[in-house]
Parts: sequence; C-alpha cells; structure tokens
Amino acid sequence: MIHDIIQKIQASINQSQMKPERKAAVSELLEQLRAELDTLSQDHPKDAAAMAQSTATHASDILNGREDEQYAQSLREQLARFSTDHPQLVKSIDLFCRTLSRLGI
Repeated sequence: MIHDIIQKIQASINQSQMKPERKAAVSELLEQLRAELDTLSQDHPKDAAAMAQSTATHASDILNGREDEQYAQSLREQLARFSTDHPQLVKSIDLFCRTLSRLGI
C-alpha cells in the first residue's frame, strides 16, 4: 500500500511541469521518505499497520458522515505516540509536505 502511494506520487512528480532540478530535489526527498517508511515497516510492522488501519478507518468514517469524536481523539493520541517513537520519519514527512507546499502542490 505504501509503495503504491509513493509510486503514484513519483509519477505525478515526473509528469509535472517543474524544472528538472526541482523534480530531482523533490524525488530525492520522496526517496528519503520511502527509505524511512521501509525501515518502519521492517522494524515496527505492527506500528505501521496499526497507524495505517486507524487512519483508513477514520478517513472512511468521515467520508461517510460518521465522525466519532472519541475515535478522533484516540487517533490523535496514537499519532502523538507515533511521533515520539518515530521522530525521523515524522521529520521526513513534514519536510516533504512543506517542500510540496512551497512548490504550490
């Protein structure tokens, strides 16, 4: 699942109108993020699976008009623990997102 998402992001980067040097920089950040996610999946598969499942469930509930505040709070707490346990991954995700934002993506 994670690799599919990263491949879609990479395809979007490749098809974008960005200058080649920007494409290379964003692709490098994406590769760093992929490496962090691979490490997480190998070293802490239960953490990765739990976070992915919780996020998918919450997103599905919201999209179907069934937002549960207690569940949302539980997800926020889980994310806070995840951030504490995996700070480098969180930094990589943040840097990638901020870079895309600065590019207007």
